[in-house]
Amino acid sequence: IDFFVLPDILAEDGHRLEMPMFDFDRYLYITAGSGFGKTTLLQMSLLANVIEPLISGNSGVISSNSLSKLSKYRDIRFSLFGETSPVYFPVFIHAKSSNDLKWNSILDIAEGNQVEGFLTLVDEAHNAGTLLFLIDSMDEVERGEKSQYFLNTIQTQLQTDYPNAKAIFTSRFLGKDPLSVDHDSVHVAELSNEAIKVITESILSPQYTQKVLEQFEENAHLVALVRNPFALLISLNTKGTLDLHRLLESIVTAIIERRWDKT
Repeated sequence: IDFFVLPDILAEDGHRLEMPMFDFDRYLYITAGSGFGKTTLLQMSLLANVIEPLISGNSGVISSNSLSKLSKYRDIRFSLFGETSPVYFPVFIHAKSSNDLKWNSILDIAEGNQVEGFLTLVDEAHNAGTLLFLIDSMDEVERGEKSQYFLNTIQTQLQTDYPNAKAIFTSRFLGKDPLSVDHDSVHVAELSNEAIKVITESILSPQYTQKVLEQFEENAHLVALVRNPFALLISLNTKGTLDLHRLLESIVTAIIERRWDKT
């Protein structure tokens, strides 16, 4: 949470949305380039809703220091969902899980579905109108029959089995929008100069921070690279020795390792 900076999320016409997960009907489709933190954004959305009851229901069990840390998740929830939004029961689904698992229900591939009472909690949240599906990395479903089955099953079950639920999807740009149901579309913007500064200051010691920020300012190619959050984190690992060729090599290596881990 100390290193997380909420990215700008833009509507289709390009304007920045103040509360991007508040004012949408049922389905929200978020796109972004690789390394822009789509999964992290959904994970923070999940944590912000899960942690909220701990904050609002605290009866002195949680220390003031811990409560202060947890309150940062409330700030994230307000920024994403708005202060008047209900606290959702989030169900997280890695879309790529559908590639290997045999499944018939959307809950078969949900994270935490082995927890005792999970199905009861899902039903209670659905009846209360607070069920939220977070479906990550739609682009990682294998193309062809698996992709079509995934899309058809997910969309059908959301409409028939969970008509009171909302769903947020994330994906890299695929060239076309795969959802056939009515939905809102937004995309994650590249990091602003201020976001780059905040992230750098939160990760590096003051000894390196100023040097790194100066190098960003002096090299237009470098600053263009680090507007991608993944590339920024790789560059900050250099602690100020920002040779562009070496940085590019580090980024390419990290991308290969990252994609290798996902296959």
